[in-house]
Amino acid sequence: VKNRVRKLIIREFSDWMFFDEKKQTMISVEMNHGVDLEEFGKKRDGLVKQFSDILEEFGVQDKYVVDPNAIAIDIQSVDVGKNLGARRFLSWLKDNNIKVEKFFCFGDSKSDLAMASEIHKQGQKVQFVFVGDKKYIEGKKFEFSLICPESGYDKGTLDFLQSKRSF
Repeated sequence: VKNRVRKLIIREFSDWMFFDEKKQTMISVEMNHGVDLEEFGKKRDGLVKQFSDILEEFGVQDKYVVDPNAIAIDIQSVDVGKNLGARRFLSWLKDNNIKVEKFFCFGDSKSDLAMASEIHKQGQKVQFVFVGDKKYIEGKKFEFSLICPESGYDKGTLDFLQSKRSF
């Protein structure tokens, strides 16, 4: 799958994205510097379908997920996402006898929601601050509180944090 995606990007899409060779736990293709974000978004959506087709062709569509975000498309194992990171973090807190009243998670893509979902599953209070493109969450229900600042990305994160100076 990795070689197929790499060849596809180099052959057909290198003018607006690159294959990130540094990633070790996922496949990631990212927007080239200077590419128009809106134009990237239009092209990205079609490429997501091609990536899904490649996973299906190799018979691994149940083991991997295609996750588009504002500047990249990732293909990652369903077993090593942000939920695993959240589980490990909660375990570390427990091992170090650190108690937390409430967690705040921040993210801009669907895969980021797995952090809050896992924390909620572990019986903890959690709020998720979504600062990405709202189309990824429209019409979806979550078992945890979801906050969507008016601004997105870094400005939305900063606005939220400044509004909550004392948690």
